[in-house]
Amino acid sequence: MTRSFRLLTALVVGLFYASVAGLAVQHSFDVKSADSTSGQSLSTGVGGAGLSGGSAAGDGSAASGDNGAGGSTGDAGGSGSSTGGSSTAGSAATVGSTGGTGSNGTGTGGRTASTTKANLPPLVVGIHDSDAGAAFSQYGVKGGPSGDQGPWINEVVNWINANGGMGGRKLQLVTHVTQSINGTFDQQAEEACVDFTEDHHVSVVVGGALVPTMSLADCLARHKTPLVWNYDFMVDRASYARYADYLYMPSMVQLERLGAWIDTVADAGFFDKGTVGIVRYDEPLAKHLDDDVLRPRLAARGVQVKDEAAFRGATGAASAADLSAQSNSTVLRFQSEGINRVILEPTAAVMPLLFFTAAQAQNYHARYTYTSYDVPEFQSENNGASQLAGSMAYGWVPAGDIKYAQDTSPNNAVKRCVAITHDATPTGNGSIRRYCDGLLFLKFAFDHGADPSVAGMRRVIESLGTSYESAWTFTTDMSPQRHDGASVAKLVLYDTGCSCYRYSGPARPIP
Repeated sequence: MTRSFRLLTALVVGLFYASVAGLAVQHSFDVKSADSTSGQSLSTGVGGAGLSGGSAAGDGSAASGDNGAGGSTGDAGGSGSSTGGSSTAGSAATVGSTGGTGSNGTGTGGRTASTTKANLPPLVVGIHDSDAGAAFSQYGVKGGPSGDQGPWINEVVNWINANGGMGGRKLQLVTHVTQSINGTFDQQAEEACVDFTEDHHVSVVVGGALVPTMSLADCLARHKTPLVWNYDFMVDRASYARYADYLYMPSMVQLERLGAWIDTVADAGFFDKGTVGIVRYDEPLAKHLDDDVLRPRLAARGVQVKDEAAFRGATGAASAADLSAQSNSTVLRFQSEGINRVILEPTAAVMPLLFFTAAQAQNYHARYTYTSYDVPEFQSENNGASQLAGSMAYGWVPAGDIKYAQDTSPNNAVKRCVAITHDATPTGNGSIRRYCDGLLFLKFAFDHGADPSVAGMRRVIESLGTSYESAWTFTTDMSPQRHDGASVAKLVLYDTGCSCYRYSGPARPIP
């Protein structure tokens, strides 16, 4: 088996979050809300998630500690608490626009309760996950998560329940882990949906597993179950409208807004003196992006497209050989045509890895551009400067765009998720952050008045505007017209000095 085929098989089987073999595994967590115990405890203060000895105070007063974050605010009376010191149970912290003042920080505003409420039933949330560690190890692919992510997700649940739960409701999880080596992606999505809606009756699902179709969203909608989808899958405006009651992607960018990608890399000189080719799937969404977004924007800048390759898309692991052959033939054709600028349309990280591998084998060296949907940091883990020098990405997901060590200004939400899962490897593990962010997004909505009904969630989520700070993207903007929340992006450049990607320049609005 060639290295390129092994890489391809690993990607299709387990790209970034897929698993290794066997049947789907389901297990549930019923995590009790508890007063904090000894050890490290975290608070949601605007200064970030501080750490110190002991635990957060539960009585609304500031606990002692050396580096505590500001306290969270809650339903009634008292000042915000900071981390550190010993734990005591008590009343919730103050509701307010700026929050109470702790001894070492300022609390956040809003309605975050400090304890769960016994009179409210728990909120049961589905987690759709997959385990890529063994598959990546077997096939030599770098950059994937290692081992079971359940314990780290459980740490997020513990933190949420120790900090008011979901608007006072205790959080319970039902986790479905998809193994992707057998069956089609559509079949795998259907299995997860049945588990969540018929076997366990969850109120909402947070998804991040490899399901590169709309099948999960469609099935959940048929069962009247909302989906918070923190996955690198491109969705168009029509699909958001079709699933308006059920689909939320607070850290993603809808298809029709991706014209800003072309403007950003063009302003950076990507197309100068270049001959351009496009690689995409032969599917309606990709054709819509090509015909109605990218090509008009390219034409407006005087950029002509020399050729285009429309690949038959992956339907499951059985697609590996076909995709590999298409990559090799496209590289040969582009090379013969003198194409030296390649636009890689979103494919959930599949095509860049395959194309780079085929190009390297045929000594083809073009400049590439792609987006956060294809996970630049993952690509840099598996390819060097020979392929990536001169490449430019359009990025709005720091956890997938750059290494955590290169993130010079993580926001407080990022710091909080990293601190909650402080034992995760590698530090700043992006696969954990997507679930941390999805759960904290739901917490934010329920702390601001959402209830488990479909209408109750939609009403509050659409009213959030720019108020939610995400651990998965820079800034968010949710409204009745926008269920894709990412609102700014940055130019991402490959740095041959570190063999990694770095952000370049300020964040630019995504219209």
